[in-house]
Amino acid sequence: LLLPPAKNALDPDLLPRGAFLKLDADGDGALLESRRLANRVTVTDALVEHVLPGLENGLVSKRLASRVLDACVTHVRDSRASWTGAGDAERTRDAARRTRCVPTRRRFALSSLESLSDSDESLIELKRPGDLFDPRVSVIAAVFDLDGARNDDDANRFFPRAPFDEGRRADALVNEFGVKKKLGAEGILLAARLVDAAARDDVDGGSAASADPVRVAAA
Repeated sequence: LLLPPAKNALDPDLLPRGAFLKLDADGDGALLESRRLANRVTVTDALVEHVLPGLENGLVSKRLASRVLDACVTHVRDSRASWTGAGDAERTRDAARRTRCVPTRRRFALSSLESLSDSDESLIELKRPGDLFDPRVSVIAAVFDLDGARNDDDANRFFPRAPFDEGRRADALVNEFGVKKKLGAEGILLAARLVDAAARDDVDGGSAASADPVRVAAA
């Protein structure tokens, strides 16, 4: 039997349903622990073994993805500040890196994920950090034409949504979880394909405007 981390250590709303005992009183958990009838799970174990996998297997709602990612960012930061927390920071970091846990900018950019309906949840797109780019890098933003991208444009699939696109959260995604600050050959090819697809859409739609692949090469 598993007991969840203390409520002040990890938001219980993020835990997969049915994975942990739900008790009426905090003292009941202490009693079970003292009798060795249940084990209290650490924040690290909860995130690495239950919450992050839950985002991928459907046991944790995608609408909670921003809160899950925030919990990971906070736990890594707090663990690194602790004398004994290096191992916890590394485990959490590695788990986040291999998990589709970062909500992208595509669709619902102006809406809170938690406000979405059940039917819209399937449209929320989560990506592994290493599949995304840092939108604060001007060259990358220009190549993908982020300023001109519409809400449902494919370009938005490769960037984290707010509030993970600026400030300390963005720093954590880049420095800890592997969001890319450089395009590299793979990124340039990806951007070129998006530019080509956009140009084809413009032609098919009869628009006089066309995307300029020169900006990809220039990057």
